[in-house]
Amino acid sequence: MKSVKSRIILAASFLALSVWHAEVAKTQEPATPVLVSVCDLATKGGRYDGRRLQVRAAFEFGVEFIRLFDQACSNSMIFLGSVKEGIDVTLCNSEELVNKYGCPANSDTGVRTTFLGVYHQGRRKVGKFDVESMLDIRVDGVSKQRKKNGT
Repeated sequence: MKSVKSRIILAASFLALSVWHAEVAKTQEPATPVLVSVCDLATKGGRYDGRRLQVRAAFEFGVEFIRLFDQACSNSMIFLGSVKEGIDVTLCNSEELVNKYGCPANSDTGVRTTFLGVYHQGRRKVGKFDVESMLDIRVDGVSKQRKKNGT
């Protein structure tokens, strides 16, 4: 009788451990965060909810907001949420960046950066991106050409 109970308890414990391990494996993030576009977040945001991501984008400043901006989906509403202490998304904290991009840098200047952080999907395709860092700040392709031509 004891051996049957012991086997049942052992089997149940093994099953519970297997299920837990499978759940942990599903929730682990890849070592390098996935690179997505603003348009991906605007159209498929639910799939990225709660995930650590990289987003290459311009950013637009309003009176009460900063949002990620992409001309291909200019009506998207992906706002920058909390920003890790010490990160200046306006690019106004460095004389070199101010001279290079203006202050605050904005989508019409052609400045793009890769934001690293966590995305949170809200209602009605509105999202929030909590910024951990900003990488590779530069004027990209077409915008650089427009700036040279003065248009």
